Amino acid sequence: MIGIYKGMNRYLASFLLLAILAGVFIARGQKVSLGVGRDKTGYQVIQSIKDVYGTLPITADEIKARYDHIVEQVTKEVNEISHLQSDQQNKETVILALDKAMGYLRYLAASLEVIYLISPDTKVRTVGAEYYQKVGKVEADLFDGNKKLYAVIKKYAQAKAPHDNLTSEQQYFLDELLESMELVGLNLPDEQLAKVVELKKELLKLETTFETNIASDNRTLEVTQDELEGVPQDFIDALKKTDDGKFILKADYPTASTIARECAVGQTRKKFSKMMGQRGYPQNVKVLQDVIKLRKKLATLLGFESYAELDLKHSMIKTPKAAWNLQEELLPKAVEKSKKEFEVFSKDLPEGVVLSPNGKFYLWDFGYTTNYFKKKYYDIDESKLAEYFPMEQTIQGLFAIYEKFFGLKFEEIKNPVAWHPEVRLLKINKADGQELGYVFLDMFPRDNKYGHAAHAGVLQARTTGEGLIAPGVSVLICNFTPARGDKPSLLKYGEVTTFFHEFGHALHSLMGATKLVTQGGTSVKTDFVELPSQMLERWMEEKEILLNLSQHYKTGQKLPEALVEKKLKLLKLSKGIEEAYQIANGMFSLDLFDTVGEKDLDAVAQKYHAMTNRTTEYDPDNKYYASFGHLMGYGAKYYGYLLSRIWGTDVFESIKKEGLLDPKAGKHYADAILVPGGSKDPAQLVRDYLGREPSQEAFLKESGFQE
Repeated sequence: MIGIYKGMNRYLASFLLLAILAGVFIARGQKVSLGVGRDKTGYQVIQSIKDVYGTLPITADEIKARYDHIVEQVTKEVNEISHLQSDQQNKETVILALDKAMGYLRYLAASLEVIYLISPDTKVRTVGAEYYQKVGKVEADLFDGNKKLYAVIKKYAQAKAPHDNLTSEQQYFLDELLESMELVGLNLPDEQLAKVVELKKELLKLETTFETNIASDNRTLEVTQDELEGVPQDFIDALKKTDDGKFILKADYPTASTIARECAVGQTRKKFSKMMGQRGYPQNVKVLQDVIKLRKKLATLLGFESYAELDLKHSMIKTPKAAWNLQEELLPKAVEKSKKEFEVFSKDLPEGVVLSPNGKFYLWDFGYTTNYFKKKYYDIDESKLAEYFPMEQTIQGLFAIYEKFFGLKFEEIKNPVAWHPEVRLLKINKADGQELGYVFLDMFPRDNKYGHAAHAGVLQARTTGEGLIAPGVSVLICNFTPARGDKPSLLKYGEVTTFFHEFGHALHSLMGATKLVTQGGTSVKTDFVELPSQMLERWMEEKEILLNLSQHYKTGQKLPEALVEKKLKLLKLSKGIEEAYQIANGMFSLDLFDTVGEKDLDAVAQKYHAMTNRTTEYDPDNKYYASFGHLMGYGAKYYGYLLSRIWGTDVFESIKKEGLLDPKAGKHYADAILVPGGSKDPAQLVRDYLGREPSQEAFLKESGFQE
């Protein structure tokens, strides 16, 4: 998955994409760091590698000191803007001043949010979460509840802006800002607005708690050697043991993938499946119910029938009805194809697997069966395939592709100062040597670390007044298969695809170095933000790319061409099941936030499973919604993955015609889609690139929904 959107500034949701996650740096001495400093223009700027290392606080004392320092400055700046007289208002004192203040607070919020989600230090996680919530409260008071600021912005937009020579980016900033300010209720009576602000503070606390409960869920399953029959021995040998000799299975994704695919013992698969399906449960049930109720209450106060209506108002798709229509239109195609796929997978069951009385797979049997099918009929063993994608060579191969296509240069910083010994640091330059920024790579699972894959744009890259780029800092959080025994980290095909996806977010963040920092990179509308990354996933479905990227960890040989062709053919075999699953999640998130303020979570989950799933039996013990983190950040907008995939496929096919490794094609795409960041309506970016309206045709064909 891409990163989890949380919109730091509640009325600049389209600008401020707070992809979560980064980490805690090791001690930098006794001096308390206040973070990346600001230059003479008032913007933050990295001047040395020490500034990169100092992007995030490392101790509870640093968190507190940084909070005090930044909040004091931002409060002063916002108050000054809020008291501007008419003759003092211009684009420097209003637009640029707001951009600097918001960008500074955004940096603080991002750094604190990432810390509480992946720091290995319990105290830092606790204090980070506490102060992240404090930032949210400051934000609510300074922006969401600040009628004086709203009055200044509105007056400037009406009286001064038309004569102030605004650039198109500045005008877009102003237009989006005013719309967002009204969406948070700044045109409401004081008493009603005060209730809105307090509700947002309560919601921030709940959202933080929901995410913390997921990250801190370290449940395990203890099994014997016999209960791991079929699992590769090197995987078993790398497991920790209990005092009585049992093996400990952690609820992380590399473990889940291996058990689901390889374990021949059905009861082990079942127990592990149920454990994974209950992460965050039961504590997050009440948290989610409270979020649903308070979001409904918030929407009502703001004059909307539902939170979904409020949430989508500032998106590309605009209305829940349009989001429902998009998914309802595609669902029959996905379901019809999934039925055919089920017939293929169920015609030959592996030993020990039986269908349910309803004629479906049990959830814990489906991955095992498809793996059996791949081995028997396609001669594809995912574990053997992973031997062609050792992490080191795969990373270098990916860099080589990006260097050629985007005209970039990657350099690894040796022995970086980071929050864990395994973390790596990359410096990324343009081909002409101009610095774009830095990317930390945190690749493997560990206790109390955010459990999915995500990108964090902690410090946004920016184009300065002199036309140079002020570097940004991003973090890639992944949970890939670690090295085991004498084997290096060998990435499953899906993990390589995920790496392409998340690194796409990082490139978007760094290459989208706009003049206004709050418009930079991934600071786009939520239902567009996944397009660049999902487009890059498609590269892993191309023969040329797979051949170039693969290299066996022992022999150095490329994947055999015949095996590549089989793998690519096999990918299309489960597109119906995959898209139906994604539509189920999109509908589930929309439903939770419709006009009703309270939900029976299990009933809603079962409803959309029945509507979309023709393959696996519904498991009432699976409480996946308790660890569905997107419900916090994306809210009702999970459909955005589908919309981004549709448009991204259209964009990919256009790139493919020019050449997947053609630098001219890379420049064309980057200049049209990545470089503008959030400084322009994203639908217009796609139209500008394609030279026409985006179409579903390429997506339907690629998914096998249309011959």
